[in-house]
Amino acid sequence: MVAAAAVDWEDSSGNIAGFIISLPTGQDQVSLLADVLVTHITSSGAFKKVRLVDAGREVQSHDGYPMVSSVVLELTPGSSTELYKVRERLYPALLGLDIAQFSGLPKSPAESSDAFKLVLSAILRPDGRALVLGAVATLDSYTNLLSKSRLRAHDLAGGTMVAGPTAVVRSRCESFSFTSPGQLDMLWVVDGSDMGDVHIKLHGAAVALWNRAHRYGLDLRLAVVDMGQTKEIRLCSPKPSAECPAPGVGHFFGAEDSDLACFQACLLKPSGTRPPTNAHDGLQSAKNTLQSLLARADGDPHKLRKGVQVALVLASDVEDGSVAQLFGGQVPDPLSAADKVKVASVVKPLLNLLSTSPGSELIGTRAFALVADPSHQDWDKTKCGGRRGTGYIELVAGLGGQHDLICRTPAEMDTLLESKIDELAPLASQLVFEHQPAAATLKGTLNGSTLFRSLRRGFDYCPEQNALVLRDLEQELTSVCSDAGVCVNRIEIGYVGW
Repeated sequence: MVAAAAVDWEDSSGNIAGFIISLPTGQDQVSLLADVLVTHITSSGAFKKVRLVDAGREVQSHDGYPMVSSVVLELTPGSSTELYKVRERLYPALLGLDIAQFSGLPKSPAESSDAFKLVLSAILRPDGRALVLGAVATLDSYTNLLSKSRLRAHDLAGGTMVAGPTAVVRSRCESFSFTSPGQLDMLWVVDGSDMGDVHIKLHGAAVALWNRAHRYGLDLRLAVVDMGQTKEIRLCSPKPSAECPAPGVGHFFGAEDSDLACFQACLLKPSGTRPPTNAHDGLQSAKNTLQSLLARADGDPHKLRKGVQVALVLASDVEDGSVAQLFGGQVPDPLSAADKVKVASVVKPLLNLLSTSPGSELIGTRAFALVADPSHQDWDKTKCGGRRGTGYIELVAGLGGQHDLICRTPAEMDTLLESKIDELAPLASQLVFEHQPAAATLKGTLNGSTLFRSLRRGFDYCPEQNALVLRDLEQELTSVCSDAGVCVNRIEIGYVGW
């Protein structure tokens, strides 16, 4: 038996057509269930075009069940269509039933568009059933930072608003005292060989990344290493310039404007003052460099900081060098089953270091790969050349992430690096709840003044990390400072939760 219900959110702040579906499933892996749901929508014929924007992440729901959270699809019906009619197309696509079999469906929201965003999550229950949560918004309202549509779509589909029949609803208040809302150490392992104009685009997009991080109030440090450095490890030190007058030797760049200039210089020439290697041993270089940055220590620019979120970025337009050696320099594309086993053997040492090695100080590191991939849905061979980033793609997939194309226009590169900071900000947040809020009920104050939830200026909530992030609140984050210059801020958040 299947059951479905519509959930509308309709007012001048942003319209959402939501739904909840309960259905039996033969899947015992939630990631496979999510893949099946996306395939059903894509192949249903209900839409002229379906584009996967974000494959989501495998997490646990707040009540402990396997969940794929926040898959995002862009839906193009082919003509202007009302929101509620888009939802009516999704019921048959997901359930394999004719829409005539459904009764009592609301004829709202009636807002029309020719493009939509669908946020979709799936929770696997122990009784062999799946709970599918979805929310549809028009593309314009979803991308409008002044609208509430994106917040509401992710609230409805994020899983925090539902629970089992025995769950107890409680009203709570939690407070946070902090100096910085989040901390992040970011290591870039960059191919120093000729990649066309990719280094120039990364250099330009570094400004967008920097500004985005400071918008969240993040205490950000950045470092770069050349992919060819696998033995004598030293972080990039660029040649001194007017913009980067004192880059120092082999350390993280911090919060000053000159640090941004030094970071940009290293993206242009990852080997810094050393001769370029033109090698592509990114996996080995990343592993050795990360190990050289341990043991973690506060106040040491040559080490990762204690308790701080780490991000690893691998950027190349070809495959990993060790992978290439396995195949005599000619890596098959696509890979056979036997080929995948070979590649996995090369990826395994770094993958284990970041995920499973007992006692590793690097577990929880978020990895990103900026690579070439001719099989990617957005690949455009006219933008640049390159070969599939085999090795890097498998590393990121093994950690539950997605790779991204390195072949982009400058504007696209800006947007991509901003999106990485958007993903990292909740992981870096120091503002983690003790209990589980229902996302749509959050209300708060910052240093005694009302704090609004907003994509533009205020706070937001990430259910996967159960954490708050702040945006564009620099002026408000200077409330009470000691004689030593230490400023402490206070947030109080009330909510209904579980």
